[in-house]
Amino acid sequence: MSGNVIGILGPNRPGVEWVTRKWPTSNLGTTLINPNRTWRGEESGNTVERQCWLITNRLIKGNVDVGVDYHTGGTGSDFALFVFAYAKDAESLRMPELFPVDQIMAADSGGSRPRIRDDVAHHCDLISLGVPR
Repeated sequence: MSGNVIGILGPNRPGVEWVTRKWPTSNLGTTLINPNRTWRGEESGNTVERQCWLITNRLIKGNVDVGVDYHTGGTGSDFALFVFAYAKDAESLRMPELFPVDQIMAADSGGSRPRIRDDVAHHCDLISLGVPR
């Protein structure tokens, strides 16, 4: 195996600092936005959409063949270590077998990982870490 690794640590800085998945934005009051629900983002969108767009188009696109997205299971809960794999991609289904995980979920659609795969990477899986922060 050869290649390069690109690590994006804590792209949702407010979420990391405040232990939440939401990113607060000010728009005639405070709105809390989950960046996972705005993924691929928009170039001229709000702060969260713009951040997602920059990561997708200026960092990932053209530089990534295989994507692995690590998440915590949640705060205050204990989840099994599991992988969401894109069921429509055979390589994405084989990748989780390389990890010692408790559970593999083959997802047909939805979520950010299949969209990343469609846009910028050949194969992409999401690994949810078992014990949260």
